[in-house]
Order: sequence, then C-alpha cells, then structure tokens
Amino acid sequence: MVEDRNAPFRWSVSDDGGVVTRWRRGWLRKWRADLSIEPSDVASIHVDVVDALVFDDVHLRFALAGSEACASEDDPGFEALICWMSAHFTLSPPDWREIVEQHIRATPLNPMSLCLWTHEGSG
Repeated sequence: MVEDRNAPFRWSVSDDGGVVTRWRRGWLRKWRADLSIEPSDVASIHVDVVDALVFDDVHLRFALAGSEACASEDDPGFEALICWMSAHFTLSPPDWREIVEQHIRATPLNPMSLCLWTHEGSG
C-alpha cells in the first residue's frame, strides 16, 4: 500500500489484536502515537456518511470515556480498524458496510448516521 503523504492520521492494531492505536503526523511529518484504544474503553460505535456527489466520506466514530475518536475511510489502516472492531464487538447490523454503500447510491447528498454498537447493547 502506498502511504498517503497528506493523511493526518493512520491506524494500527497491536500484534496481539487487543489494542488499536491512532497515529498523528507530528514535527517534520513524523508519525507519533496519540491515542490507544482497548475494547473496554469503547462506549459506542457509530458510522457517519457524508455524500457530496463528487466525493463521499465514511467515518467511524468511537465514543470513549470523556472523548471521541473518529477514523475516515481515507485514513491508512482503516481496514485494519474495521477488522479489530469486528473481532471485539457484535456489530448491528452486521452488514453495515453494504447498507452504507446502498445509502450512498440511493440517496445522494443525504447524510446518514448509524449506531453499530453501544455498551448497553447493539444499535
């Protein structure tokens, strides 16, 4: 995979698959870890979709204790983040990616937000 030199963030999963880390561009464009998330830190997961005809953007939003973390589909490591999410949480609906794609095709210019998981239960 070719690295996007303009990406402000990238995501990685620890070797044991237990922790996901967000990396931010720092001084002299070097990456530095600025957030580590364990499954127990997550209160809810949402997917937000913005469609502007020319481009669309899908964001995952994690509610954490006192803060939020967002990941764009354009961030390097987004697919690894989805794999981590699927391994640790029972997402509802399980076919959320297909639902997002259908929404983008069927209703251009309409934003969408979908709760995938909450600490109290799915959806």
